[in-house]
Amino acid sequence: MAAGRALHPPLEFTAHEKLGTVLYTEKQYSSAAREYEALLALNTPDKAGAYFHLAEAQLAAGNKQDARKNILKSLEIAPSYEPAQELLLKIVGKVR
Repeated sequence: MAAGRALHPPLEFTAHEKLGTVLYTEKQYSSAAREYEALLALNTPDKAGAYFHLAEAQLAAGNKQDARKNILKSLEIAPSYEPAQELLLKIVGKVR
């Protein structure tokens, strides 16, 4: 391991995920998106979930183009992930 680099414990993943959820619930969508981006930057083991939540927050913030890009990344990792499939349909306007 390179000097100065630390391992990111699961607790750090959990903290970003929980904060993202709280911010999303509080309708602070851009801030929630930043938490999910942090999760991805930390190389979370649940990349499909992080991309899903990132896309969800981006869509809620009105950033449909990035939401589409990230939900597709989620589905590349986990093609049968139903919440991601449903969000993609919502993004492309097939469901309300």
